[in-house]
Amino acid sequence: MEVVTDTVDELGLPAVAVVQEPTRIPFYKPDIYPVILQKNVSVYGRFLGDSDLDKIADQQNTTNRIEAKIIDKLTKSGSYISLPNDAKIRYDEEDMKKIYLSSPADKSYLDVYDLQGDIEQDMAYLAQVYEEARQVIGITDSFQGRKDSTATSGTAKEFSAAQAAGRLESKRVMKNAAYAALFEAMFKFKLAYADEPRPVVSHDIEGRAEYRQFNRYDFLEQDETGEWRWIDDFLFSCDTSAPLANNREAMWQETRMNLQTGAFGDPTNLKTLILFWTKMELLHYPGAGDTKTYLEQEYQQQQAMMQQQMAMQQQQMQQQQMQMQAVQETVSRAKQDAAEAAQDGGIPAARATYMA
Repeated sequence: MEVVTDTVDELGLPAVAVVQEPTRIPFYKPDIYPVILQKNVSVYGRFLGDSDLDKIADQQNTTNRIEAKIIDKLTKSGSYISLPNDAKIRYDEEDMKKIYLSSPADKSYLDVYDLQGDIEQDMAYLAQVYEEARQVIGITDSFQGRKDSTATSGTAKEFSAAQAAGRLESKRVMKNAAYAALFEAMFKFKLAYADEPRPVVSHDIEGRAEYRQFNRYDFLEQDETGEWRWIDDFLFSCDTSAPLANNREAMWQETRMNLQTGAFGDPTNLKTLILFWTKMELLHYPGAGDTKTYLEQEYQQQQAMMQQQMAMQQQQMQQQQMQMQAVQETVSRAKQDAAEAAQDGGIPAARATYMA
């Protein structure tokens, strides 16, 4: 910005000085609250969505009542003894209890009655209510890892578990949506309050660690009118392959199969093997880093040997070219000498050239 000062220049005109004006940028204001809700199932008009507990509330109440009835029957069951009116029982620490009767005829009054409550129907109805609750939610025996008589093979069990997982897909989608909202909140609050650069570790295509910085001013730009604005219009989502990535053994097997089928290239090539072990290192396979380092050293040695061979071949080619040039120069000089000698001896130049 130019400012007129009180001084004058050599022409007597007011001197103009250039003053730097600080750039003013707007504060970033997050447009969300730092509260993330993970709904079970989204329902229109309900803030917290729908819950599985609400779906099986009747079955749960029935289960509680039946279990209380079963417990009451079990606690009231037991053995009862009938005695004469004037019988006396001696209570002491001995295992054998003594009963004193007035006469031997009173022995006929002694008897033991075992009373047990019948809970067979209660248990059958309890199992029916439990199965009804599982069907409402969509849980199968294969999904729980229990014995499933309907699935007679491993493929059938996987299909049954996949069907149950499909019915639970809405819960998984809502979980991913909650984590996406969480990541968005983390990003926007970093733009608002992370004044200093923050270190970030990432990996390049070869699996080596790269140390970078997250600076919120990298997301500040000027629009066409010259106004400063924050870039926050990003779409956040969760990787749907995360469950497979968490299963390391499955990922190891998948990576080996890709190597065998040639998805990485020629399996006998060192570069292909280095790429394979780089992927295995990213999947935390034991010893993958050491194997990759060894293969990289072997590849470097091969490259060095190839360069030496190429240098030797180039040197040999240069020597051959130099020899050919020397021969050509010798032949041309001999021809010139023969032509000069022919001219001095009176021999025609054409014949001298032919003789040479």
